[in-house]
Amino acid sequence: MTGLTSNPTIYDHAIKNTGFYNDAIQQKVREGKSGEALFFELALEDLTRAADLFRPISDATGGTDDAEEILAGFAKVGVDNAALAAQLRREGAQSFGKSWNDLIDAIASKSHVLGKTTQTGGKR
Repeated sequence: MTGLTSNPTIYDHAIKNTGFYNDAIQQKVREGKSGEALFFELALEDLTRAADLFRPISDATGGTDDAEEILAGFAKVGVDNAALAAQLRREGAQSFGKSWNDLIDAIASKSHVLGKTTQTGGKR
């Protein structure tokens, strides 16, 4: 099974704990972007790159891969897929709000630091 996922917690961790997004954030700050607008540009760029990587698999499998087979296997061992999906939606909605707020705070903090670096020519 192949696929991709994106959520605020993944970005929050990457922005707080790595320099992976520093150049992109710095560029977007120079362009006047901040907060949600900055995040959505980062995410769309990432998701586009990821979708491009998965394209050959999607083409080869007709876009279905083996997800249906896996779900059928869950049902065979007694997993109620509909109940599981409902539970995951509830839990996901509950945790999304906190993760989203943490992410926006991390972007603001990193943007502030990187914006100062840009303004001072790389000196802090």
